[in-house]
Amino acid sequence: MSDTKVDMPKVCQMLDSGWTVTLFKNQMGSYTAIGEHEKKLIVQTAKADLHHEILQANPDWDFELIDSLTGMDTDDFTPEQALTRLAYKVHGEII
Repeated sequence: MSDTKVDMPKVCQMLDSGWTVTLFKNQMGSYTAIGEHEKKLIVQTAKADLHHEILQANPDWDFELIDSLTGMDTDDFTPEQALTRLAYKVHGEII
């Protein structure tokens, strides 16, 4: 079981800022959350913030690999955890 915290106020912040979320149970039995925003600049900014956060944690990461990993999607063991993880990710943070 994951120890990801649940932060529903952060999820509300994500939804209130215009993100559209798709949540489903994936083939592995965990939950996947995918976030999309109609304003591409907001998505690009979130990805740039994630790049910065990842590179601070591990400066040796390959940028091509980072680009493939920083889509606005994530998964976790419960729907609440997947939504929380996505909410932090769209705001440029990794938990």
